[in-house]
Amino acid sequence: MSTTLASAVVTALRERIVTGALTPGERLPSENDLAKEHTVSRTVIREAIGILRAEGLVRSARGSGTYVLAVPHTAVYGSDTGNPSDGSWPNTGPRAGSPSGSTGGAPPLRPDPAALLEFRLALEPDAAALAAERRTAADLAALKEAAIAIETAGAHASDSLAADYHLHRTLAQTSGNPYFAGALTWLGPAMIGMPASRITGDDGHALTVQKEHRMIIEAVQDKDSRAAAAAMAWHLTRSLRELE
Repeated sequence: MSTTLASAVVTALRERIVTGALTPGERLPSENDLAKEHTVSRTVIREAIGILRAEGLVRSARGSGTYVLAVPHTAVYGSDTGNPSDGSWPNTGPRAGSPSGSTGGAPPLRPDPAALLEFRLALEPDAAALAAERRTAADLAALKEAAIAIETAGAHASDSLAADYHLHRTLAQTSGNPYFAGALTWLGPAMIGMPASRITGDDGHALTVQKEHRMIIEAVQDKDSRAAAAAMAWHLTRSLRELE
């Protein structure tokens, strides 16, 4: 019975997360409040949160609560075949002879923060280098506006995540290569890491992120492709180490 009740709670909370009623970085109501809202026991609520955590939709911080993570693209749009230029990528299903659970064309539904950062390290430094070579005055203005949005968001988890994602997408678009932009669009905000320091609103983490983004944009402004690639690589490597 408790599993059936937990499934109903999971369905309700998942819908609120996917539709944006609960935004990335937002803390879930307390176990007591959720138990009252859904007319179930706290045990059922804990089971439901465990399921959501396994799906990569929430993260619990000891002594602080449970927070919403960015929603995987496929949780919203599914895994149909698509066009990389409009942000969708194909899911070809498991490869013959591939390890169990691996796919030939699509990442897993559950985000793997470290794996995402490794993928981005193989992608975004080159995108930043191209952006430095090809940027226009309008591109630079858009990047600076995106950087201001990150600084305005400060340590607010939800706002900073949204602004961070927007800046990286803008930089990918500035590269002039639709496949860079398509890849980041497909990944969605789930590609942005949510370490404990971001979830709990640590000011030091926010300032570090702001400084690293400024270094990337300054290199793009100077049309220094090597410096732009290096700044991006440093930013993502530091983020990966923070997660680890």
